Amino acid sequence: MRKPREKYLHGGLRMLTNADLVALILGSGVKGRDVYKIADEISALIERQRKIRKESDSNYQNLFEKLKNIVGVGDINATKIISAIELGSRINSNNETTVLCNTQDIYKMCYDIYARKQEIVIAFYLDARYRLIEKRQIGQGSVDRISIQVRDILVGALENNASWVVLAHNHPSGESKPSEEDYVFTKRLKEVSDALGVGFLEHIVVTSTGYSSIK
Repeated sequence: MRKPREKYLHGGLRMLTNADLVALILGSGVKGRDVYKIADEISALIERQRKIRKESDSNYQNLFEKLKNIVGVGDINATKIISAIELGSRINSNNETTVLCNTQDIYKMCYDIYARKQEIVIAFYLDARYRLIEKRQIGQGSVDRISIQVRDILVGALENNASWVVLAHNHPSGESKPSEEDYVFTKRLKEVSDALGVGFLEHIVVTSTGYSSIK
């Protein structure tokens, strides 16, 4: 039987396979399935998804749904695995510059709110060359409503000395068409942004199947 902890203590991380690392994250298995069998299945799934993502840009929600359906995983362990993947991604990209040139680039960065059950608003603050300075969650609301102010968004722009701001929020209903309130809020945000000398690029409404853009 493999013992990842002992392998790590004696040889370091280089001695651990991807499945060993997954086993360490899970900690234990369930009745009828030991942790190593579960870890092997998870590791194989992640590798398949990695290859698919290069071609179709599958998002984390897709992987999450598949992970939680593996016997012995469930929501909690699926969340742990997704979190570990995201942490590694953030660390690896720490010295890289993210450039958001178009709406599709921004949509790809909204993977964490696609399928949320509540409305989430996030802002992207960019420099003059459209390089991402900060991605910030502005607020969280109910299934169909969220209350935020224009100033909540522009404070971050001023703090970051941003040249451009992009707004995004999800529609838990799955309908990506902007509401009348979305249009009104976007118009007000653009007016105040212009007055402050901060460029407003667009406001996108996202779902797991697509998006709409307000400019």
